[in-house]
Amino acid sequence: MKLTEQEADLFYKLSWSLHFYINQKLNIVAAKCLEDYADLTTEDKVKVRNALYEHSHLIDDYVAENPQNFSHEHLMQVLEWKKFIKGDFLIERLLKNYAVFIAAETDETVYAVLGIQTELSEIVPKHALPTRVQAVLLPFAGKIIYDGLLNHYNVYFGSGIKKSLKETYLKAKQNQRIIESLGKQKVIHKEKPVLEKTWDTELNGLEKIARKLRSGKNKPPLYSPVFSIIKASIALGSLVISGSNNKTALWKAYGVLVRALNKFHTILDRMD
Repeated sequence: MKLTEQEADLFYKLSWSLHFYINQKLNIVAAKCLEDYADLTTEDKVKVRNALYEHSHLIDDYVAENPQNFSHEHLMQVLEWKKFIKGDFLIERLLKNYAVFIAAETDETVYAVLGIQTELSEIVPKHALPTRVQAVLLPFAGKIIYDGLLNHYNVYFGSGIKKSLKETYLKAKQNQRIIESLGKQKVIHKEKPVLEKTWDTELNGLEKIARKLRSGKNKPPLYSPVFSIIKASIALGSLVISGSNNKTALWKAYGVLVRALNKFHTILDRMD
C-alpha cells in the first residue's frame, strides 16, 4: 500500500520544489536552496506545508513560473494538488492495497489511501486501529496519497464507535463508494460482477413445488410456519436474483420472511 520507488522519488522531487517555492514567497523558514529545505526538521516542513494549503493559489504561480523547468506532464501533476483534502480522518483498517481513511468531520466519505515511501502499516500498527489523524490527501499517479505528514491524536475508541466505523466502511464498499482517485473521482469495484449462472429456472421450479406445501388440522404446529419460511425465502431469492434494486420491495419481502421466522420461534418456544 505505497507508491513505487520511482513514483515516490518523483513525488518528493515535485513536492519539495513546490514547498521551497512557497517558502521563498512567504519567508516562513530559513532555506536558501532545495537541499536546505530537504534537510529541514519536520516541524519546519509542517509550517511550510500548512502555508501552502492556506495559500493554494500560489500553486498556479508555481506552475506558471516553472522554476525547476519541469515537463508539462509534471506541472499538470502539481496543478492537480489544488484538489487536496485537508482535515481529520479515521484510519479504520489497513488492507493489502490501501488504507481505509474515513472523513471525520464531513459526510463520512471513505478514501483508499496509499503511503509514499513507507507502508502505512509501518506507521500505524494494526493494533492501534482505528486511529484519528490530521492529514492532507493528494491525487498522485491516479491514486490517493497523504502528503507525507500525519498528526496523530491520542484518542481511544470504544466498541460502539469501532462498530460504527466498520459499518461505514462496509456500507461504502457494498455500494461501491470507496474513492480511490481525487482526479476523476473513481470508485473501487465500479464494475458490476459478472454472474456465471442465473438461477431463474431453479427458483421457478422451487416456487412451483412450494405452492403444494400445505398444513392441515392434524399436522404438527411447526408445519405452517416452516412452509411459510420456505415460500418467503424463495420469493425473496427470486426478487434478488432478478437484479431488483427496489429497496421497498426487498424490505417487504424480507419482512414477510421475518414474520414467518418469528412465528416459528414462538411455536418452538411453546413446545414442552
